[in-house]
Amino acid sequence: LIIFTRKNGAYKQTDDQFLKIENNLIDNIGVIYRTFTLDETKIALATYEGIFILDHKLNAISHYNSNSGLRVDNVRIIFQDRSGIIWAGLDDGISKINENSKFKFYRLKSSKLYSRAKSMAVFDNYLYVATNIDLKKLVLDGTGKLQEKFIQIGKDKLNTQVWETFPFKDKLLIGSNKGIGKVDSAGNYQELINSKKIGRVFQIIESKIFKDHFLIRSKKGIFLINKLNF
Repeated sequence: LIIFTRKNGAYKQTDDQFLKIENNLIDNIGVIYRTFTLDETKIALATYEGIFILDHKLNAISHYNSNSGLRVDNVRIIFQDRSGIIWAGLDDGISKINENSKFKFYRLKSSKLYSRAKSMAVFDNYLYVATNIDLKKLVLDGTGKLQEKFIQIGKDKLNTQVWETFPFKDKLLIGSNKGIGKVDSAGNYQELINSKKIGRVFQIIESKIFKDHFLIRSKKGIFLINKLNF
């Protein structure tokens, strides 16, 4: 038996007594209003800070609040129907959450995207987005809020419009106003050919005629670039 208290964390029953469960996330939630077992394997917490979903070891695996789709943060009750849809009774209405849906919507503000997407690519299991002001990568935030957000890649090296993202072997090729660069699996950016030589790079294509080359469309024209030696 696990007991969740309103403001003093969670406890588990051991023989004839209850022991405090050490869990920083649960302890730091302002108010836990209700709990609900999901799919017999997860626990949902209705709180004044949204909905927290925990696994059977009480590790948090997701968090929903007003920044990620709920109307408000104040959640009073949770219910899961036979289809697996989570219904949340809020302070001002009802929201529903389909965790099985493969569709997600990343708002410009809450996801920290803040800019128009020009190109997208999946590299090393991360989504990279070329925008009109920089290059961004979608990651789980480091605040313990369990929300995905976009972080800037390259920073001062790539503070410009990025036009193209092209996965190639162990790197992600980047076409931007600064020329051609690459991102490695650690998310580090390195310039390969600067714009003084090649101009703004708009598009990268693998040539079907010259098998070992890329076709690069840039402001200065079309270039053939050796894949193995830029």
